[in-house]
Amino acid sequence: MPQIGEPFDCLSIPIHFEKVELNDPSTGKAKLDENGEVIYYCGFSIGGGIDQDHKLSPQKYPDNGIYVTTIKPDGPAARTDLRVNDKILQVNGRDFTLMTHKKAVEYIKKAKKLDIKCCRPKQQCCIPVDPCAGAYGNPYGYPSQSQYPSPYGYGGLY
Repeated sequence: MPQIGEPFDCLSIPIHFEKVELNDPSTGKAKLDENGEVIYYCGFSIGGGIDQDHKLSPQKYPDNGIYVTTIKPDGPAARTDLRVNDKILQVNGRDFTLMTHKKAVEYIKKAKKLDIKCCRPKQQCCIPVDPCAGAYGNPYGYPSQSQYPSPYGYGGLY
């Protein structure tokens, strides 16, 4: 663990993508929210926030940052360099380092395009991994409620 004043050994990674319309499989039409607005799909979910106790997270994150918890294999996020366990620093220029879980979810849901700055430990950047691989061997990256019986927030950004 780095000491105060020592450089933090991680890489900052820019991720850019556009969300896609979420379609109703029965009608083929775009799904609408309670306000009649089209719902856009980003294909990932988040956990954490300054209002969450990171010690209760199933992933044992080291702080109260906003982290990518799952990536759906067929979603827009899966076609980027975003990975499970990446820490989100910014979205569209907005600082995510001191944000509540709810505010982070609301902000990500609002935007159609996402310009994300995230970081991951440098040693993880050199290891080939499946970006969608989830915790506990779940190849699809998204948890079931039974896997994570925890009060830690999960975003639901699918």
